[in-house]
Amino acid sequence: MFPACKKEAVDALPKATQSGANTAGCLVNGNAFVAQKLGSGPGSVEAISGGFSYDSLYYIRFAGKHGSQEATIRLFLRSVR
Repeated sequence: MFPACKKEAVDALPKATQSGANTAGCLVNGNAFVAQKLGSGPGSVEAISGGFSYDSLYYIRFAGKHGSQEATIRLFLRSVR
C-alpha cells in the first residue's frame, strides 16, 4: 500500500479474484472507484466491457460512480498476452 492511500478507500475496492467474478476497481484521486452497472433498461451501461478501437488497440471500460457523478474509465492496450 502506498503511504498516500487511505485505508478506507483501499478496503472499499473489490477483492482480487481469478474466478471470473466480473469485478474491478481502482483509486481515483485517493477515492475508490468500483465498476458497477449504470442505469436500467435499453440505455444501461454494463459495469465492465471492452473491445477493439481502431486497428491495433484493445480497450477495457469500467463504468461506475465517482462521488455522486456517473463516470467511465477506459484503458487502451496495444496487445494482450
